[in-house]
Amino acid sequence: MGNKKIINETVGQEILKDYLDNLPVLEIYLKYREYASSSTISRFVKRSIDKKDMRSSKKAFICNECGDGVYRKGQCAKHYRLSLAKQKGNCNVENCNNLQEAKGMCSLHYQRFSTGKPLIKDTACWMNANGYICEYLPDHIQANKDGRVLQHRRIMAEHIGRRLESFENVHHIDGDKTNNDIQNLELWVKMQPSGQRVSDLIEFAKRILEKYN
Repeated sequence: MGNKKIINETVGQEILKDYLDNLPVLEIYLKYREYASSSTISRFVKRSIDKKDMRSSKKAFICNECGDGVYRKGQCAKHYRLSLAKQKGNCNVENCNNLQEAKGMCSLHYQRFSTGKPLIKDTACWMNANGYICEYLPDHIQANKDGRVLQHRRIMAEHIGRRLESFENVHHIDGDKTNNDIQNLELWVKMQPSGQRVSDLIEFAKRILEKYN
């Protein structure tokens, strides 16, 4: 369809008349689509109309839905994608009513799929970009504000019976970040307080003794 040309002079004149009569661009595309593609019609109009008679590009090629600039087929990028999605139907993920965008999923679930996260937050666990296993446990003492927790830190927190401090690391003895057996985990402390004043070092030493004595 993209290779069709305007071969009928009469049709060309009708297109120009409709354009000069301020018929919306999308309606012009739909009215003459059997004769030419939308891009061919656009080029024909720009080539055939005097500059003084041209609508400003802001007014001539605007989305009929929202008034933004046209991306394709008389619609802005957002409404063009929505029109495609409506043809495909709703996201295939359970209980999701968003429209499909790719691979049968809405944009949110496709993003989670493509980054290796679980499609449904409160199920299973997943591998993050650093190779650690993550879990969605919003009620856990070790969870962050998004409800996520690193599995190895959760296991260590449960083992010692409290939330880990920000300066505490959990080390994997065998180097395998996915082996979160408690026998493979060690609690490490980053030993470097801010500054080098003696008073700072003493205060930090007291905190360490209170924590681990």
